[in-house]
Amino acid sequence: MSQTYQVISAALPKERCATALLLFLFSFLFFCAFRIPVPCNVDTFLYARAIKTLEGPVVHFGYYVIGSFCQALLGRFGYTPPETLGLLSQFLGGVSVSSLYEFSFLTTKDHLQGLVAALLLMFSGTFWLFSIHGEVYVPQLAFVLLSLAFIQKQMPFISSLCLLIAISITPTSLLALAPIGYLMYTNRSGTRQATFFLAPIATAFIAVMLWNGSKVVEVFTQAIYSPAIFLDEFSWTGLLREVVYRIIEAYGRSFNIVLFFVMTGFAVVYKNDRRQWGLTLFFLIPFMVYLFNLGLLSGDHLIISFVAVSLLGSHGILKCLDWMGIKGGLRSLAIILILSFYVLISFEFLISRPTAYSKELARVIHALSKRMPDNGIILADYCFGVTYASMTFHEKSMDLFEGRPAAYVEKGVREGEPVFHRLNKPFWISFACIPGVASKHGFRELLTKRPLYLVETLDWRIGLIQVFKEHLKSLKLENPRDKIQRLNDITRYLQYKLGSTIMVDRIIDSPLHPVYRLRAVGDSENRQDHSTQNSSVK
Repeated sequence: MSQTYQVISAALPKERCATALLLFLFSFLFFCAFRIPVPCNVDTFLYARAIKTLEGPVVHFGYYVIGSFCQALLGRFGYTPPETLGLLSQFLGGVSVSSLYEFSFLTTKDHLQGLVAALLLMFSGTFWLFSIHGEVYVPQLAFVLLSLAFIQKQMPFISSLCLLIAISITPTSLLALAPIGYLMYTNRSGTRQATFFLAPIATAFIAVMLWNGSKVVEVFTQAIYSPAIFLDEFSWTGLLREVVYRIIEAYGRSFNIVLFFVMTGFAVVYKNDRRQWGLTLFFLIPFMVYLFNLGLLSGDHLIISFVAVSLLGSHGILKCLDWMGIKGGLRSLAIILILSFYVLISFEFLISRPTAYSKELARVIHALSKRMPDNGIILADYCFGVTYASMTFHEKSMDLFEGRPAAYVEKGVREGEPVFHRLNKPFWISFACIPGVASKHGFRELLTKRPLYLVETLDWRIGLIQVFKEHLKSLKLENPRDKIQRLNDITRYLQYKLGSTIMVDRIIDSPLHPVYRLRAVGDSENRQDHSTQNSSVK
């Protein structure tokens, strides 16, 4: 216990301890206040299942272990796994904010600079969003920031351990090695410190490669794609436009009006402090590897680079106020006004819509669960289906949990298990898996004699961001999801496969997830109910 206290005391002297603690408490309570009761991010439910089974993508194994430990503690107080992961993100979101304050002070020796940088990170849309969801990105960033702070305090062994935890949460934390290495170089760390930092990482790497090296190689090779597959027609100008658009979307949605100050800060730091300017480059340049997987070039995967953006933004804000001659109380008021506009825009861009979506999702799931009979089958997209299954089915089979009953049957047949009896209970089918299900022997009887419920997913037009989305659609940079109507296509497909006419009744109205009941009928009943079908679909 005394050694732990000495480490904390060394890393956080008394003169900054109060500010860091207040930042942590403020941000933690802030994130708790905006907690989303039903996560719109389906990964939360997949991770919630994984912390109970420790089964899931191996790249997040450290996150499962931490989540499982927290669930063992919080489960005694009635917390469900999704709630535990949400609370974990809120807690580590607070750790991230206070750690960035400490790291910024150690880098700039300026308390106000660190405070503004920490608040810029806290209110950035992507960081804010993932601090109220059970996701891997905020826990990853928390341990990366702890690693950075400890390396600045010349504590390489503890820094290395924190980085290893971040890598076990998600391997993209390896990109933090670049700024850490730069800091060790500019801090003139000796051979002894380098050894203390690298030894744990090398030991862990060797152990993992000996344990399952082929799986590690497979994971990394599967993440590499040609940029051409992300473009309808490859060209260098098209690739450049795609990269620029994704970068602007990632940083623009997260930092909005602060981007002006970030660019100002970049120029100011270049002129006044080449060491800090080089540090920002070592934060940003490693993410160019995402050219080999443009699907990862988004705000969540770029979250480590938010450290540099927040630092530059704080430099830019304070320098602009200096140029304008704003000092004393007016200076504090100006910072508060800038941050207030920043918070409002971030809320509108990335928080208000998920909050509304969450409430509507919870309402539809509750209404459907009341109507769902004991032998009902749901047809839905992946996100709705996993969420519904998590909240109502408590499914143990991963295949059924992900809406793949055909895969569930095939696996059971291979293993000699009687599996069709489970399909007499409620389950759901992913839209992507309907062709496979309808083609399998034995499923026709399951589908024709069971009540089917199709859950549509629409683009709910709410919030000021809709103005921007409509403009992006006109430029063909975003797909018009509101025009993707699955109801008619799936109805026609089922009629063809099942050899029966499908009648449609809307049973739950929703701007986000309207629900329809599908009934297979014969020719005589079809003639009788033809008018009902037309009025129901309208």
